[in-house]
Amino acid sequence: MVMEMHATEKKNIILGDGLCAYGTKLALENSIIFAPKNKSNHYKLNSKYRNASVLFNSGKKGLSNFYHGVTPLSILKNKKYSEVLKKINLNDDALKDIDKSGYYVPFLVPRPKIKKTLNLKNFDLEKNIENNLYFCLSVIGNINSLYKLNYLQETLISDDVVFSVGKISNKDFKEKYFDQLKTTKGTVFPCEYRENFTLSFRPVFFESVDMNYIDFKETFFKEISLKQLNEKILKSIFLRFGIKFIKVKYWECFIQKNIRSSYLFKKGKISEDKMFKKNLESSFEEAKNLIKSLNFISFKEKISNVSCGVHLGYNREILSKVPKNLNFFDTSLNKNHGHHPTIVAFCESYLKTVQKKNYRDLPALPEELK
Repeated sequence: MVMEMHATEKKNIILGDGLCAYGTKLALENSIIFAPKNKSNHYKLNSKYRNASVLFNSGKKGLSNFYHGVTPLSILKNKKYSEVLKKINLNDDALKDIDKSGYYVPFLVPRPKIKKTLNLKNFDLEKNIENNLYFCLSVIGNINSLYKLNYLQETLISDDVVFSVGKISNKDFKEKYFDQLKTTKGTVFPCEYRENFTLSFRPVFFESVDMNYIDFKETFFKEISLKQLNEKILKSIFLRFGIKFIKVKYWECFIQKNIRSSYLFKKGKISEDKMFKKNLESSFEEAKNLIKSLNFISFKEKISNVSCGVHLGYNREILSKVPKNLNFFDTSLNKNHGHHPTIVAFCESYLKTVQKKNYRDLPALPEELK
């Protein structure tokens, strides 16, 4: 009996050219990619309670151009992702023997290698709605697409809030944590992971300064003193390569806390959610309690440097009524809220595309077995 194949006339069309789009492309033998052709500034939302929040970048490669490589060590040691990680050179064998809690920063940050694209402005969604579409336009871009397709009117958007909760002495830090561990491909830094939380440590060499890791101009080219400039340079080198040129004065304790109701998307507009202030204040208290539980003798509390993590997400149950040929890949794929999501999103985009592709390629069941 000859078994008919599922229809293969449908085109595989990827929208976007960031890391999720790259993961999808690697999983497909044939695809057409529509992406922005021009660079763009970050879209920011002003806030009364923190620095202006970066929500997305609608230009070429999006925010993937600004990703700084931070990845939880547990993700890189997860066997589920081992083959996928090889595709972006994040398979570091030296990590297998590290049994400490930490995050990894590669010397070469993975970037999406997508060269041939068609202009996203010329993509006709209505004409292509029956094809296999892979929306990789960032959380905000994908939610906007769902809104245009009438699958939602409003939804809450989560994000991590990042802030310093205080400082500890060099002695306290050294007694509890390793400084950093270097491999041939990158550096592992110590941190504490909790549900919805990451606690990490940043060295201070001269004095505490604000650092905006997604806006280079704001960090280095605004009006600052020579001492502040030196502090920022030394701190950046350490957090990128694990190299210290002078002795650390003390360590700042930085919290990354996921807030599920950070923003509200409603009828095409984005605003800070009305519960954000209350949730932010609760995060401060939770952070203080976490630090106290670690029994640092030298800890001095001071909430400062409050900013967004640019780790957006949403409840993926909103996709339950979306047809199976429409796929939405972004950092909402990360289930470990409060932990860095980028590489998880890349890996999941690849694996989910492979899973769907294999399902579509299965032969159809004979009529008598249906």
